[in-house]
Amino acid sequence: MESDSVQMKTPENERGGKRELPASVEQQINENLRLLYQQHLQQDLPDRLKDLVARLRAGEDDG
Repeated sequence: MESDSVQMKTPENERGGKRELPASVEQQINENLRLLYQQHLQQDLPDRLKDLVARLRAGEDDG
């Protein structure tokens, strides 16, 4: 009896090897991510996170 399952072929570069993208593709991905997250980067941190960052920085000075 034959199996009805379908086996998908995986390109060699997706089997654990490092994927190399053309520089133009990487640039477009970076630009799209920047546009997507730009509004979030411009917002202020909530006060509790500002306090945490200040405490962490103060701890770095002690070391």
